[in-house]
Amino acid sequence: MTHYTIYDTSTGEILGGGSTNVTLGEIALETGQSIIEGTYNVGEYKIIDGAAVAQTVSIWDILKRQNGQHIDRH
Repeated sequence: MTHYTIYDTSTGEILGGGSTNVTLGEIALETGQSIIEGTYNVGEYKIIDGAAVAQTVSIWDILKRQNGQHIDRH
């Protein structure tokens, strides 16, 4: 079983993932998406130049992303 992560090729933002018994090349991707072997959590990693890179994300960034709104911290 191979675990994988799908990400936006241009931004490196993780979109989702899963596990499979087929080769990664057989998994259907949408235009602008890429796949990497391994499990990487949204908000904790970005894929940069084909490698998972840990990200430092503030709680405010997470809340803004979840709410789709601007949050004033002041």
